[in-house]
Amino acid sequence: TPWDIQNPQRLHDYIEVLFETLNRRTLRIPPSTGSIRIAENWSANWEYSLDGHTCLPAQRASDASLFLPVTKPPASGIVRLRYRPRWFVTPLGVP
Repeated sequence: TPWDIQNPQRLHDYIEVLFETLNRRTLRIPPSTGSIRIAENWSANWEYSLDGHTCLPAQRASDASLFLPVTKPPASGIVRLRYRPRWFVTPLGVP
């Protein structure tokens, strides 16, 4: 765990919130991060990107929060998270 007294160097491995609005977040994560859990209600409309690459859908954690697997931590450590309601994606009248 990050607060393990036997592993004090991990005390400084934390996620920093760089920017936050109701539907966007920019985070800086440590290089050793394997996943991120955010205490926010999950929705299929949440997506995230690592270093600005392809957007991936946020997964639902067992407690219905957001879960973001980090298969390859970004070099800059920047993770962008956004909420995109589906009705913004397609114009009215177009399937």
